[in-house]
Amino acid sequence: MDKKTVELGQAIVALVGFWEGLAPLIAIVINSSGGSWQPWLAFPLELGLPHSAIVAVAVVVGAVALVVLLDRAKTSRR
Repeated sequence: MDKKTVELGQAIVALVGFWEGLAPLIAIVINSSGGSWQPWLAFPLELGLPHSAIVAVAVVVGAVALVVLLDRAKTSRR
């Protein structure tokens, strides 16, 4: 793959990892302390409380793993 293609893939994975992983986790923390924030299109929040946190953590772990794998693929092609 081309270096720019890999970097674009990393950016997309990082954006999805943030929005579907970190944003729901932040919203869970804010909402548990009395707030009422729900990020737009954060699908894990549609699940119940224990399941949404599990899915959000899984998305973060998966996104980090994919970014690392894409970085290794980018550096091995040089």
